[in-house]
Amino acid sequence: PFEQAMKQLREYTIHLERGNHALQNANADLKQFAHAASHDLRAPLRTIRSFLPLIQAELDPDLSEPATEWLTYVKGAADTLYRLQEGLWAFSSVDLQNTMTVIDVNHLVGQVCTSLAADLADASVAIADLPPTYGVHAQIETLIRNLIENACKYRSNDRRLALSIGIR
Repeated sequence: PFEQAMKQLREYTIHLERGNHALQNANADLKQFAHAASHDLRAPLRTIRSFLPLIQAELDPDLSEPATEWLTYVKGAADTLYRLQEGLWAFSSVDLQNTMTVIDVNHLVGQVCTSLAADLADASVAIADLPPTYGVHAQIETLIRNLIENACKYRSNDRRLALSIGIR
């Protein structure tokens, strides 16, 4: 019985080591992909962000109020994409534990809501006083963005969206 238990333990250990090795390889592949994708997004994103103010300046006297608002939304979306791309770059370039910081969640929720203003235009949004948290900024921002976007996307169309952001 003892020898059989030891044999099983060795087999489980080998199985776990193989799984761990496969997981490390998959993580390395993911980081490499994230690095390449982030790098490839940089130039087109830089072009979009640099041309938006030029377009607005060129057209500013002739822009209607809705067109000015649309350009503001596009600029906000480009800024959000830039932050996400930078987060992806940071993820692929640095060990995550070294990028963890204290995050002002109130400020971050405000930024995300501002960038999603078009989606939240008809919504009732209540944001409680949120405590700071410790984490990777890009990941916390993505989490908050996904939660709010999902609330907008998967809601009843029969009534106005009432979004309450807080903790329990």
